[in-house]
Amino acid sequence: MRYMFRMTDSDLRVDETDAGRVLSGPAAPRFALVNEFPGYLADRRYSPKTVRAYAFDLLAFCRWLADQDTRLADVTAETLLRYLSHCRAATFRGRPGGNVYSIRDGRSTGYAAATVNRQMAAISGMFDFRAMRDPDKPSPVPKGAARRQAGRSERSGLLGHLAATNPRLVFRNPGKVTQGWELARKQRAMFIEFFGSDLIVVPGPEVASRMNGFLAWYTRRVLEEADPAASSLDAGVAARTPAFSVPRDLTSAPTVALAYDETEGLVFPGNFALVREAFEDPGLAANPEHRRAVLGYLKADSISALPFRRLAGADTGRATQLFQHLLKKPGFSWERDGEALLRKHKPWCFEANPLPPVTPLSSELAEALPSSR
Repeated sequence: MRYMFRMTDSDLRVDETDAGRVLSGPAAPRFALVNEFPGYLADRRYSPKTVRAYAFDLLAFCRWLADQDTRLADVTAETLLRYLSHCRAATFRGRPGGNVYSIRDGRSTGYAAATVNRQMAAISGMFDFRAMRDPDKPSPVPKGAARRQAGRSERSGLLGHLAATNPRLVFRNPGKVTQGWELARKQRAMFIEFFGSDLIVVPGPEVASRMNGFLAWYTRRVLEEADPAASSLDAGVAARTPAFSVPRDLTSAPTVALAYDETEGLVFPGNFALVREAFEDPGLAANPEHRRAVLGYLKADSISALPFRRLAGADTGRATQLFQHLLKKPGFSWERDGEALLRKHKPWCFEANPLPPVTPLSSELAEALPSSR
């Protein structure tokens, strides 16, 4: 039995055969290591779902390498940094773009953060597998002594991404999971204290100033708790306050919600006012702008179920009316059908228990990462 999955018209693809999933196509011989890695994962009792996901993650990486005319043997930490940049800027057929932004990072382009994390885990694991078989071919992902010797740009870029945003690397330690949730609760409480609510809506051009104001205030509070006797904290606040970088599209959005969710942490839904207005007045489903905004949120794979649960939870009756209009289904009921609708469009939101939105770092890594990341 043989099934074929064609992702694009590229000369690389993943084929499923009786022997497992293999990379196929004219360019496949250049990436033979990829076909040896899934067997190792299976031997390590990785789930079939994870093995399949890693196969397609590595397919995406190899296609990019082929476009760059780069062999696996020539991959360096700098290569991986460039691939990260590619993932963050990629555009996809069918993604709404425009004023629909990632619920997690404010992006209207690029892979979702969870996808990038999984891709980097797959790539790192593959190179670790190669290094285990052939010590003369070390992984290009800096580790141990190599991490300490790496240049600052590599530490703050690749390692900052792998350790500061990849739960697989940090949350293997149950103590870090507990610490992460504690930090998230503390940060959320301080967000509410500063803004007066866990969600405010501001014009796009004000996002940077509002967030930078909060981060400076937050940093001062943390430093005050660490050293109540300090006479002056101005220099420390200025040096340690992270700069909030706003994606260009977000600054031009008519409105952006600044929200700190109990589970997802700090999020920035763009064009939020239109979506909220539609939930508050279901008749606005007839307005093209409001219709596009809500359906854009629903169809975007970079936006979680959070805004729907929050807005529909405020009045399920109005949510029912809204989606009856949007879906053209008079019998739709949010209380009965809402969860199934979200599972259909946001299946990843239901696949695993959530991890803390705040990643506690070791002192060594914290020192390596710049405050402005």
